[in-house]
Amino acid sequence: MDASRRIARVNQAPAGRSAASRSLDRLVQRMGRTRLVWLSLFGSLTLVAATLWLVESQPASTPAGFPLAATVDAAGGPNIEAIFNTRVPIDPNQWQGVVIHHSGEL
Repeated sequence: MDASRRIARVNQAPAGRSAASRSLDRLVQRMGRTRLVWLSLFGSLTLVAATLWLVESQPASTPAGFPLAATVDAAGGPNIEAIFNTRVPIDPNQWQGVVIHHSGEL
C-alpha cells in the first residue's frame, strides 16, 4: 500500500462520528488547540459579561463601585488604632520568624 494512502486512512474519522465532531477536528487542526482554547475562553467570558450587563436591573450606586465601610465611628467612637494599645509592651526578641503551614489545597 502506498504511504500517502496509509496516512490518509489513519487521518480519516471513524464512521460513527457526527459531522459536527469531524468539523471540530478540522477546526482544531487548522487553528491549533491552544489558540482554540484561548478563543473559547475569551468568547465565553464575553458572553457571560454581556448577559450580566443585559439583565442588570439598575445601575450601580456610584460609578466607582461600592464604597468601603468606615473604619471609625462617625460619632467619635474608639479609633482603629486602639487595637495596638496592649497591656504588655511587645518584646522584639520573642519572635525568631514566622512559619506558614499550607496544605496545598484551596
